[in-house]
Amino acid sequence: MLTLEALRRGGVLIVPLMLVSIAVVSIGVERLRFWWQWGRGDCVSPELALPELDQLKPSQASLRQQLLQERLERQLCRWDGILELCMVLGPLLGLLATVIGLMQLLQALGPGLTLPSQGGDLIAGYGQVLIGTVLGLSIAALALLVQRLNRLRAQVVLDAFSDHCLERRSGQI
Repeated sequence: MLTLEALRRGGVLIVPLMLVSIAVVSIGVERLRFWWQWGRGDCVSPELALPELDQLKPSQASLRQQLLQERLERQLCRWDGILELCMVLGPLLGLLATVIGLMQLLQALGPGLTLPSQGGDLIAGYGQVLIGTVLGLSIAALALLVQRLNRLRAQVVLDAFSDHCLERRSGQI
């Protein structure tokens, strides 16, 4: 289905589609590596900064905690914007590649829209035209999966951090 020949015949938009797919896979691998390190404890936990909050005034401690939580969220949800862009760009580029391919096929049919005597290549071309759509939708599905799994894991960590902060505060009251 997605053979080298099919990609070659997919047209000029296959190159950006392939670049977008490489970006999504790269981000997925980076996030997997990040969460693996996080699980092993190789990453710096924001909870290490919580003892310093005990020495601050309550208003300052609250602001510092909020700052720590925002930094943590940025670290955990890194690349989300790029993944959202890929979820939109993938299908749009794929659809554009399909439309351009269909236009070329219709041009090959000529003004009478008649099949040439060697119509086998033309009919096979209809399948090739859809490669862009398949690739674009595959990119969007993979980007969505990576983003949602990352957000779910990030939300668990952020909730645990918030709970830990609340426990520390309630112990000080």
